[in-house]
This record gives sequence, structure tokens and C-alpha cells, in this order.
Amino acid sequence: MAIVAAKKYGFKLKIAGEFAGWKKIKEVETLGRVTEEEKAKLMTEAKGFLVLERDVDFGITPVEAQMCGTPVIAFNGGGYRESVIDGKTGVLFDDYSVEGLGEAIKRFENLKFDARNLKRHAQKFSKKVFQDKMKKLCQSYLK
Repeated sequence: MAIVAAKKYGFKLKIAGEFAGWKKIKEVETLGRVTEEEKAKLMTEAKGFLVLERDVDFGITPVEAQMCGTPVIAFNGGGYRESVIDGKTGVLFDDYSVEGLGEAIKRFENLKFDARNLKRHAQKFSKKVFQDKMKKLCQSYLK
């Protein structure tokens, strides 16, 4: 869907990761497997980060992008509803189609995002916060 949308709406798309059958498409730069350092650099330099899975329990990549100061465009489903605040840390869209993604990208283009706010929001999902919440939950059952 992202590739078709990139062609239809004329935005530049980079895809990191391995996938069989990639074709050379001028709107898409396929990077293959990248290191964690390369991924962080890509996310930091990106204008936005797309996540398009329909049914994801949580999904850490949008949080990683926000931690790099990069806003997210995500399908409004599953765990993305928890990690992306529509209009503040990215854009959520309901119409799971090329046109729906295109509309989300147009909306994204008209918003301004503050990297500090994105990073602050991502901190809510840190390992320490998770551990503290789990400890408090467990302690509540021991009383």
C-alpha cells in the first residue's frame, strides 16, 4: 500500500528490511537489512514514519521513531492507538486503503510536530516505566 501511495501521491519512500521480490521503483529506495545504528539514523532524519499493520498488539517501531523525534503515520488499529496521539505525535487514519493513506499524508503535511514532545511521549513506554508499573501492579496483589 505504501509503495502504491508513493507512486500515486509522489512522495519519497525508503524501506528498510528484507523482503523477497523487491522491484526497482523510482519512488522507493529499498535499503535491505540495516543495523540498529543505521535504523536510528534513518528514523532521526526521516520526515515521518509509516506503520501500516492492521492488527498489531503494540508495535515498538512507532515508539522508536518518536524517540528519534520523528512523527508517525499509522493505521488506527491495535496498539498504534496507544502509542500514537493523533495530531500530536503523528496521524492515525481509519480508511485502510491507498486513498486513506494519501489523505493521512496530506493531513500530516499540514501539521507541525515538536521533536521534544515526541521524545517525551515515547519515554512513557520506556523499560523503566514498564518495570515500575509491573512492580506496582504486583505489589497491589500482595497486599
